[in-house]
Amino acid sequence: MHYEVFLSFRGENTRRSFTDHLYTALCRAEIRAFRDDDGIRRGENIDLEIKKAIQETKLSIIVFSKDYASSRWCLDELAMIMERRRAVGHIVFPVFYDVDPSEVGTQTGRYGEAFAKHQIRFKDQMERVEGWRKALKEVAYMEGMVLEDGYESKFIESIVKEIADKLNFSLPHAPPSSLPLSSALRPPSYFLGLLREWRDPLSLFIFFDFSLNTIDLTLFSNEVHTVQIPIVFSEKTKKIKRESGAAGKAEVSGDENKRMVPQRTDFV
Repeated sequence: MHYEVFLSFRGENTRRSFTDHLYTALCRAEIRAFRDDDGIRRGENIDLEIKKAIQETKLSIIVFSKDYASSRWCLDELAMIMERRRAVGHIVFPVFYDVDPSEVGTQTGRYGEAFAKHQIRFKDQMERVEGWRKALKEVAYMEGMVLEDGYESKFIESIVKEIADKLNFSLPHAPPSSLPLSSALRPPSYFLGLLREWRDPLSLFIFFDFSLNTIDLTLFSNEVHTVQIPIVFSEKTKKIKRESGAAGKAEVSGDENKRMVPQRTDFV
């Protein structure tokens, strides 16, 4: 599966709360995000798969929580992300959840306590520890978002909007149910773009209404959604319509002024 975003976070702090809500919001916006609890199959090399996921995604969201720095797994992920940024311009978006960016950048407070332990545990790998420090200092002063006293739901909405903008998402990443039933001002490319993005099984009925010179595209999924698209007929086509009018009229029940030919296509 292809992912656009890599999520780096401290599982003990946010896996079942903030990060889960953020992941769900990204999925609803149809931004495919990788997180280690569902992106890696059992038995696979975790370090290798994490590195592969970072290399294949366009953007990384790093959720800094109070205990992020206490995990050497998180710090290794961060080092890989920042290395990727330096090498190819990988987009990095830090999110500071219940922690001040200055604490992250200077490794003070809880982050200072975590590094005091790392220096003892990894005393023979001080180059690795310094790499973690460098990555934290660099990312702390990058453009990102800080959760302050506002509502968490609004904060997540803002994050998703920022990520969509950075990824240059041109299509509306929302299911057709969010569209009005009739949208004659929408260009055909808009509707066809939605079809390409729609992943659930659905049926499409196309009605050609020659009397009104329109095509009605109707989606049948959990709900019904119709978009009406104007069409222009040439003089030759209009002549064919007049000559075949009687036959078409006889096949239609209801409004005798409309001659509609339904066609169905199933998308799975």
